[in-house]
Amino acid sequence: MVILLAALAIPALTGTALILTGRDSVRASEANANLVSLVASIATAALVVATVVTRPKVDYQWLPSLGVRWQFSVDGISAPLLILTAALGIAVVVHARSYPPHGGSPTTFYGCLQLVELGALATFLSRDAVVFFLSFEIVLIPMWVLISRFGDSHDLPARADASGRFVLYTVLGSTLMLVGILALVHSAGTANLDELAKLRGAGLDRSAQMVIAALLLVGLGIKIPMWPFHTWLPPAHTIAPTAGSVLLAAILLKMGTYGIVRLVIAPLPIGFGALAPVFAAAGVVGILWGGLACLVENDLKRLIAYSSVAHMGFVVLGLSSGTTVGLQAALFANIAHGVVSALLFFLVGGLKERWGSADLATARAALREVSPRLGLALVVGFAASLG
Repeated sequence: MVILLAALAIPALTGTALILTGRDSVRASEANANLVSLVASIATAALVVATVVTRPKVDYQWLPSLGVRWQFSVDGISAPLLILTAALGIAVVVHARSYPPHGGSPTTFYGCLQLVELGALATFLSRDAVVFFLSFEIVLIPMWVLISRFGDSHDLPARADASGRFVLYTVLGSTLMLVGILALVHSAGTANLDELAKLRGAGLDRSAQMVIAALLLVGLGIKIPMWPFHTWLPPAHTIAPTAGSVLLAAILLKMGTYGIVRLVIAPLPIGFGALAPVFAAAGVVGILWGGLACLVENDLKRLIAYSSVAHMGFVVLGLSSGTTVGLQAALFANIAHGVVSALLFFLVGGLKERWGSADLATARAALREVSPRLGLALVVGFAASLG
C-alpha cells in the first residue's frame, strides 16, 4: 500500500513544488528543474514497477453519503498502461534536457509534466468512478498550460486556436462524463468500478442504460478522440511542444479508451450493446477519414495526429465488438500506438527543433543530406505505424 501511495505522492509533490517555485528563468534553474524532475520520474517508475509486481490495494473512506472511496489497485488491464506512463515520464524529461522548453518558466514546464504523469497514473489505478473522473481532470489543466504557454512561439494565433479548442472540447467531454458517472453511481448505489461491473446495470432498463452509455461514450469519445470529435487533436499536436505531443498521443488518448472499458462496457452491457453498431461505424469512418487526411497532409506532426485518429478507430472497432478477443486486440493496439506515436513525435520533434519546420519538403532534404540516421529511424517508426 505504501508503495502505491508513494508512486502517486512523488509526482504530486514534485509537480506542485516546481510550479510554486517556478518564477526564475535563469539557466541554472532550468538544469535544476530538469534534474529534480528526472530523479522524481525515475523514482516514480521504480515504484510503479513495484506496484505492478506486488499488486497492493488502497481503500480509504472519503464521501460515505455518496459511497465514494479512495480506492486504488492494479489489474491486467491497467498494468501495461501504468508501465507505459512511467517509462514515457522519464523519456520526456530526458528529451527536454536536449531540447529545453521555450516560452515560459522551465520549472513550470517540468511541474506540468509531473502533474500530467500524476493524473494518468491515478486514472489507471483508480477503482472508484468519481475518483477516476477527478484523476482524469487533473491531466487537463497542465496539458493546456503545455500547449498554451510552451507551444510553437512562431505562430501565436495558431497556438491560441489550438489551446482554445483543447479547452472547449475537453470541458464538453468532461461535462458529459460527469453527468453519466453521477447517473450511473446514483442508480447503482456504489461508485466502486468492480461492483459496478458485477451489477451489470441491474435496476436500469434498456433505455436508461442507453442514455447513460451514450453520455459516457460521447464524453470519452471526445477524449480519445474518435470521429467526428477529433478536430481538436491535429491543431493541438501541431502546436504542442514535443513532450506535450508525446504525452497527449501516448497517454491521454489511452485514458479515453480505458474509461470506456471501465465505465461503459462492463457496467452497462445492455446499453453498450445497443449502441455498439453506431460506435463501430464511427470507428470505421475514423479509420478512413484519418487515412485519407494523411495522404494530403504536408506537416509531419499533423500527419501523425491524423494517423492517431485512424489508429484509435481500430481500437474503437475492437471495443465495439464486445468480445474477449476484440477487447484484447483493442487493448494491445492501445499500447502499440502509445509506443509508436511516442517514437514518431520524439523524432519529428527533434527534426523541428533542428530545422525549424516539420514540413515534408524540409524533412526530405534534411534527412537525405544531413541526418540519414534520423531518416532511417523515421522510416522504422512509420513502418511500425503502418503495422
